[in-house]
Amino acid sequence: MARLTRLAEGAAARHAPPSSETRASLLTGQAEQSRIGGRPDAARWRAAVEVWDTIGFPYCAAYGRYRTGEAALASGDDAGAERELRAAWQAAQDLGARPLAGA
Repeated sequence: MARLTRLAEGAAARHAPPSSETRASLLTGQAEQSRIGGRPDAARWRAAVEVWDTIGFPYCAAYGRYRTGEAALASGDDAGAERELRAAWQAAQDLGARPLAGA
């Protein structure tokens, strides 16, 4: 996370747009930290997905949707979980990403 933070700070200093791979990676790392820490944060995952979608990285966005759904399920948001997991599954199917679709 320290390395991602430094990279994001450097990108910001160069006036990189907020929709950049560096920013998306930092947001994903922060979301992963919440998951690994046992308190998955759907809002953090949604923020990462938004940037991945904006810059056109469908696999990363699908993975983020999968984790958003997982976090929603953990918080008792069954409808949100279903929506995100269905979107993740469909994107994985479209990409031919069988391991992600299987997850």
